[in-house]
Amino acid sequence: MKTVIKMMVVGVVFCLVLSANATTGWTGAAGSTDWTDPANWDSGVPNTVEDIWISADGINGIAVLSTAATTGEDLGVGMFTGGTSMLTITDTGSISLNKTVAVGNSAGATGTLTVDGGSIIVGADPIDNDYIHVGNSGNGTLNIINGGTVLGKSRVYTGYSTSTTGSGAINIDGNGSTLTVEGDYLLLGRNGTGTLDITDGGKVYAAVYCYIGYNGDGTATVDGSGSLLNVDTSLYVGAQITGDGMLTITGGGLVSAVNMYIDAPSTSGEGVVRIGINGALAVGDNGTTATTITEFLALVVGTDNIDYWNGTAWADITSGTLGIDYALTEYDYNSVSYTKLTQTPPKGTLIIIQ
Repeated sequence: MKTVIKMMVVGVVFCLVLSANATTGWTGAAGSTDWTDPANWDSGVPNTVEDIWISADGINGIAVLSTAATTGEDLGVGMFTGGTSMLTITDTGSISLNKTVAVGNSAGATGTLTVDGGSIIVGADPIDNDYIHVGNSGNGTLNIINGGTVLGKSRVYTGYSTSTTGSGAINIDGNGSTLTVEGDYLLLGRNGTGTLDITDGGKVYAAVYCYIGYNGDGTATVDGSGSLLNVDTSLYVGAQITGDGMLTITGGGLVSAVNMYIDAPSTSGEGVVRIGINGALAVGDNGTTATTITEFLALVVGTDNIDYWNGTAWADITSGTLGIDYALTEYDYNSVSYTKLTQTPPKGTLIIIQ
């Protein structure tokens, strides 16, 4: 009997509370993108006890951080209505924040945070409410590319706002590019819209829960050889009352979760998992490998809405044939046993090996 761990957050009031520390805001007055130039800030280059606003008070700005071991309290990129801002952290840049990162915070604000080979650490401890918000009430984008790394010690949200205006996108691309969530939630579409794209070997590790579509719209795509979404506890696709979730796994991508829920306990939303050619979904099996699709689906709680690509259209996995359309194999990761469902190429599919 598989141990099922459930934790829903109904009734919890979420709010983004930024600390009341001294702040320094980016003005770009020096006419450059250099983070280290004091003339680009209204209160000088950020120090260890300040909040850092890029596009403070609606001022548009583009900043580049290429300095290692930069620290601060809160970081906001696209904080205020009307502001459009971008911050890039290069391969020689790193920053450690004690509290919260907000990208696209207010309605009408747009923020883009790109970790291009650099690194960010957010939060002091997994049990603290030290969030990464991508698209709180505004539009936010977090790009992790070229081996960049982001570590969230608490929670990571996209499309957070209760007003449904928030839209957040997280893109992880390339070998070595990694998002790690040590706290209890990776949540796509809390009330607004949230997307997660993992491509070309990018990886996401969620220590506890991942929700794709909570009360809003959530979409996740895992594509390309080596691309991975790993959830150490429970993965939900379509959750709560109105959560709509779509998870698509293609091209050698892998999604693994100890426990999985599709449309559970959603009552009016919809959750769908699509496994394309060479995509794979692994679900914890307590050491007993599922040998039939019925046994595999018994590992999933909810509607079991899993589709595969039959060569012309998406079809319910139960209409496929084991050994022809898909394979079931044993998969072990971090001392946990899974059954892995892999979509095999349909007959007549041309595969080009480069």
